[in-house]
Amino acid sequence: MNPFIEQVFSILNTNPGNLAYHLVLAFSAAGALQISLLSWRNAGSSHGGRLVLGTGLLLLVRLLLFVAAAFAWIGILSISAFPPIDRSATLFGLVLIVWLWSAPARSRLADTAVVLMALLVLTFSALTIAWWSAQDADLAYNSTWPDFLAQVFALLIILYGVVVLSIKRSEGWSTGLACLILLAIGHIAHLLFPIPGSSLPGAVRLAQMAA
Repeated sequence: MNPFIEQVFSILNTNPGNLAYHLVLAFSAAGALQISLLSWRNAGSSHGGRLVLGTGLLLLVRLLLFVAAAFAWIGILSISAFPPIDRSATLFGLVLIVWLWSAPARSRLADTAVVLMALLVLTFSALTIAWWSAQDADLAYNSTWPDFLAQVFALLIILYGVVVLSIKRSEGWSTGLACLILLAIGHIAHLLFPIPGSSLPGAVRLAQMAA
C-alpha cells in the first residue's frame, strides 16, 4: 500500500483523527437532517417525513458512535469493545442510506426489506460483540472473520441499493448511485488492503467522508 495512503488511514483510526472522523460524519448527518426538516415543513409530504426519520436515525447513530469513541479515548469504555460496535454502526448506517435513496416514497416492500436488513444487522452485531469480548485484548479486529463478514454484508447492502436505484431511477438516483459506489470502493479496499495490527477500517472511513 502507498505509504501516504496508509498514513491517512492511520490518522483516521487513531485519536484525535478518530474523533474528528466521527464529528465530520455527525455534522454531515445533522446538515442532512436540517435540510430534510426544511423540505418537510415546506412541502409537508410523506416523502419529507421519511427523509426526516432516516436522517434523524443516521444522526443518532453517528452521535452515539462519537460518544462511544470519546469514552474509549478517556478510558470509560474499553477500546477493545469498540471495533464490533463500529462495524455494526456502519452496517446500520448503510441500511438507512440505501432506504433513503432507493425508497423516497412509501413502499411496503422496500420498508419490509429494510426492517429485515436492520434485524440482520442487530443479530450480527450481538454475535460479533459476544465473540469479540471473549478474544485476547491484543488481537487486531482487522482481517478477523467478523470483520470480513461485515465487509461482505456491507457490499451486499450496497449491491441491493445499486440494483434498486438502477431499476427505479427515482429523483436524484444518480447522486445516490455515486454515493453507494464510493462506499463500495472503501469496503473493497479494506478487504484487499486491511491495515495490519489495526482494528478500524481506514479505507471505509475515508470513503464515508468522501461520500
